[in-house]
Amino acid sequence: MKSKLEKIQKHAQDELSAISSSGALEEWHIKYLGRKQGELTEIMKSLKGLSAEEKKKVGPLANQIKNELVGAYEQRKGQLDGGVDIDVSLPPIDPPEGHLHLRITITLKDGKSMTLQEATMANLVRAYINVKTHPVRTKIRLTGSSVEERKNGFAEWQMLED
Repeated sequence: MKSKLEKIQKHAQDELSAISSSGALEEWHIKYLGRKQGELTEIMKSLKGLSAEEKKKVGPLANQIKNELVGAYEQRKGQLDGGVDIDVSLPPIDPPEGHLHLRITITLKDGKSMTLQEATMANLVRAYINVKTHPVRTKIRLTGSSVEERKNGFAEWQMLED
């Protein structure tokens, strides 16, 4: 059992270091740490069939390997995500005077922030849903455009789909 655990740890770490996309990282997570079929999870479940003496030897090792793999996963996830932590908050409840839409401010870990209007957020969400649910489409290009003819109270700059 001990050698099996060490073998899983080595394979998992080798595969993890070669991962270059978030999708592949999630597949790795399911393969090794998944709740139902993860290789390490299966071994952890099988520990209850061991004698008390064997559990004392193998249990701590299994927990140590699991903790190391979870930590390595989180670290790799941060690297692939660019390590960007964001804070999303709503500025004042009321829209600015002369505007109809609420604003949302996104503050990055480095202190930089951007404020987006409600319509821009709706366009981002719609684009995301279109890509995720479309069988072929893999991307949508949104560009900021100055809209000269617009309804009263709408922002001059809007994010529109090309």
